[in-house]
Amino acid sequence: MSGHSTSRLRVNGDVPLGLAGKLGYLAGNALRNLAFDRPGTLVVERFAPTDPGVAAGTPSPSRALCEAHLATVGLAEFARAAGGVRMHEMGCGSGRAGRLAAAAARTAIRYRGFDVAARDSWSTPPQGAAFATFDGADFAATIAPDDNFFFSQSAAEHIPADLDYFAAVARACAAASGPTLQIHYLPSAACLRLYLFHGYRQYPAGVLARLARLQPAGARVAAVALGGPAAVALHWRWITWPALRGRPDRRDVDPAGYRAAFRAAAERDAARGRGAPAFWAFVVRAGF
Repeated sequence: MSGHSTSRLRVNGDVPLGLAGKLGYLAGNALRNLAFDRPGTLVVERFAPTDPGVAAGTPSPSRALCEAHLATVGLAEFARAAGGVRMHEMGCGSGRAGRLAAAAARTAIRYRGFDVAARDSWSTPPQGAAFATFDGADFAATIAPDDNFFFSQSAAEHIPADLDYFAAVARACAAASGPTLQIHYLPSAACLRLYLFHGYRQYPAGVLARLARLQPAGARVAAVALGGPAAVALHWRWITWPALRGRPDRRDVDPAGYRAAFRAAAERDAARGRGAPAFWAFVVRAGF
C-alpha cells in the first residue's frame, strides 16, 4: 500500500479476513491504541449536548453525538468571519453533512463532497453542492484554493494513506488567505471492540497529538471527547453484542427504548465528566 499512514498496521478490516488476519487486526490495533493513549500537550475538551435526546430515528451513539456537536461548533460565527462557508468533505456518502452544516451556519454554503463510489442521491444535488468520485491518489488535487471548511465523518479510518489526507488539508489551511476550520470525527480506541473489523485503525489521543503537529502555526487545535463509558456500554449492549450473537439490532426491535437509553447514557457521561471517549472530534481553527 502506497502513501503515508498514521499506523504501521496495514490490515483492512473492511474486507473479509481469515483467522490470522482477524487476530492480527484486533491484537495490532489494541497494542497500538494502548501505546498511543496519551495526548501529551494536546488540549482535550469534553462535549456534553445540552439536549441529549434523539428526536427521530435510531442513530448510533457516536453518530448522534457527532451531529449534536456539529450543531454547536460555531459555524454561523465562522461563516461571518470567513465571508461564507466553502466546505470540502472527504468520504461524503450521501452528502448529509453538507445539509447539517448549512443548517448550523444558518446560511447557504458551497459544498463539495468526495467519495470512492457515487451515490444515487448525487444525481439531484442541493443548490450549491457538487459531488465527485476520488481514488485516494492525490488529496491536494481535490482542494480548491478558496475551500475553507474541511470536514470528515467516520471516513479517515477507511483511508489507507490517512496521513497524506491530513497533511494535504493542513497545507491548504496554511496557504489560505482567510480563516479556515477543520472538523474530523474519528473513532476512539473504544471503537475497536464496538465496531471490531472496521477500517484500518482507530485514533487514540497520541495519534491526534501527531495530527496536531501538522497544523499551521498559530492554529487552535483541540481533541474533543464525545461521550464516555455509558455511551460505549450502550453501543455494546444494543448494537455490537446482538450482532455477535446473530440477533437483530435491538434498535430495530425497540426504537423508543433505545432513544430513552441513549438520553440516559448521555446524561450519565455528562455528569461523570471523565472516562475514555466513545468518539473524537478533532477541531482546528485558524485565522479567527
